[in-house]
Amino acid sequence: MILRLSIFLVIAILVSFAASWLAQQQGTTTITWLGYQMEVMTSYAVVAIGALAVMAIFVDRIIRALVSWPRLFSQGWQQRRRQKGEMALSLGFVALAAGDHHTATRQAKRAEKLCDQAILTDLLAAQAAHAKGDIKAAKSYFQKLAKGKETAYFGELGLMRLYQTAANQGDEAARLAMTDAAQNAFALMPQSAEAAKIMMQQALQDGAWDEARDALRICMNHGGAEAAHYRSEAQDLYVKLTTHLATEARTAHAVKQARTLLDEALGLAPDFVPAFLAKGQLLHEAGDKKGARRLADIAFRRAPQKDTLALQQMVQDHNEGQLISHLMKLAAKSNHKDEAYEAIAVYAVEVGIWASASQALSHLSAFYQPTNSYYMVQAAIAEGTEKPEDAAQAMTQAAHAPRAAHWQCESCGYAPHDYAFLCKMCGTAASHSWHRPNVTLPPIGVAHDGEGEEKAQAPDTQTPPIIQSAAPASS
Repeated sequence: MILRLSIFLVIAILVSFAASWLAQQQGTTTITWLGYQMEVMTSYAVVAIGALAVMAIFVDRIIRALVSWPRLFSQGWQQRRRQKGEMALSLGFVALAAGDHHTATRQAKRAEKLCDQAILTDLLAAQAAHAKGDIKAAKSYFQKLAKGKETAYFGELGLMRLYQTAANQGDEAARLAMTDAAQNAFALMPQSAEAAKIMMQQALQDGAWDEARDALRICMNHGGAEAAHYRSEAQDLYVKLTTHLATEARTAHAVKQARTLLDEALGLAPDFVPAFLAKGQLLHEAGDKKGARRLADIAFRRAPQKDTLALQQMVQDHNEGQLISHLMKLAAKSNHKDEAYEAIAVYAVEVGIWASASQALSHLSAFYQPTNSYYMVQAAIAEGTEKPEDAAQAMTQAAHAPRAAHWQCESCGYAPHDYAFLCKMCGTAASHSWHRPNVTLPPIGVAHDGEGEEKAQAPDTQTPPIIQSAAPASS
């Protein structure tokens, strides 16, 4: 306020000085026009010219305002209309996120009438129609997006997801349309993990293993911290597929290629048992006994399960007792000691060495929990030592205990005895995963209500720990 007042005073003073100076000038100006001659003081002439200039500027402003008034009115109307359209867009996306599909559809139609943001209005309309189940309208909007130069990728991606639901229900036409949309999206953006995922699934279904591996590599590089689980699943499939290709290469006597593939698989998943078994068999067949034994020892320490124990039987020259002694030493160095001692106990029962089986069970953790597999081993020990009553009791407990860890097809639920790349029941590729039991029984040897610590330090002989023997561990 003070600054403005100071500026006004300075201007007023300058104008006063200028007026006073002009008034003191004695010169005259003669104007001759159309036969008339007029004389006037120069100071008055300067003031008149200035006044006329100011008046001309004022009149010009008025004329400009009158001429541009319709345009200004139209701009104001368009701006208000655009603001209403943007508000409708915002409300539509909020309603869509909240699950109110009908409101989202209504706001999308309102936004389409009010504003010219075709990309956003089409996207909102497509998403709202898809969420509401209006496939025809959603398809129309996504096709419209697919025709735009800047939105073609997103339109193809939307069409791909639109067809995916019907394709998963067995619609062959929808599956073909989904694949075409995925290929179009992938051509527009070669690093699209969403399109690569669909192409990978179709390649696995069609048995195109190399194409599936190429797509999985893109999925494994999917960026963003929120995609960690997505990348983990892609890597799991990649390891299974690579192991399968290595097995095919070994069958075709392409030893070098098979070994390269297995090294890649084990580099990504160091505990993946099928890759260990395939590489151990490869080394054994190639006559590299030392390498096969070293690999078998590593495999048993990392994943001490039935199949890694079978690899030990294949590559080692020990007799049954010596092999058990060797395995006990490996179990002591394993990060999964309980699983290692379980596998040893199962093997000892199979070969009829009851003392070694009991010795292996005595090393199990006090906090390990029993399943049906453990009780079946206990029943075998009781039968071998001629204790029929204990054997019958153990079998009864086995019938009610949780199932031990096992392989299971994620597609159809089939639980095979051994791992397979293709499910024997439904034929789905790379669908077998390792399932551990949901044990609800209390841990063994845990002290309750002031019980002594000695119980937490040794397994309970009446309720011994679990023995897992159904299948090897998965990555």
